[in-house]
Amino acid sequence: VAGYVRNCADGSVEAIFEGGHEAVERLVEFCRDGPRGARVDWVDVESEEPVGLSGFEVR
Repeated sequence: VAGYVRNCADGSVEAIFEGGHEAVERLVEFCRDGPRGARVDWVDVESEEPVGLSGFEVR
C-alpha cells in the first residue's frame, strides 16, 4: 500500500491509500477502530482512480 497520513489543523486525520483492494480495505478497517487510546468519530471513504503513488509517509 502506498500513500500518506497526516493530522489536519481541525483535529481530523487525512489518509490517502493506494494499492490492492484487500490491503486498502484492511487499512480502512484499522482506521475505523483506531489505535489504542484513540477516539474515532467517523471515517469517510472516497474511491478515486489510482495516480501511481509509491512509498508511504507520515506528513
